[in-house]
Amino acid sequence: SAIANAEQKSETVDVDRLYVKHAVVNEGSRWKRMRPAPFGRAYVYKHRTSHIEIAVAERRPAAASVPQAPPATG
Repeated sequence: SAIANAEQKSETVDVDRLYVKHAVVNEGSRWKRMRPAPFGRAYVYKHRTSHIEIAVAERRPAAASVPQAPPATG
């Protein structure tokens, strides 16, 4: 998995702050396969595959925001 790979490659990664930054599914290679057909023949079909690409990134810690006073009316 992408999280396990990130853990193995970098010891400083906090897995609790990881998120999916980029995910794409592209067309992969096609495998030629044979399917049995009547009278001893064979039908050729192409088994489609996909190439999945997932990138994870680590979220930065949220900056502590100072609560602002509501604007005065009057």
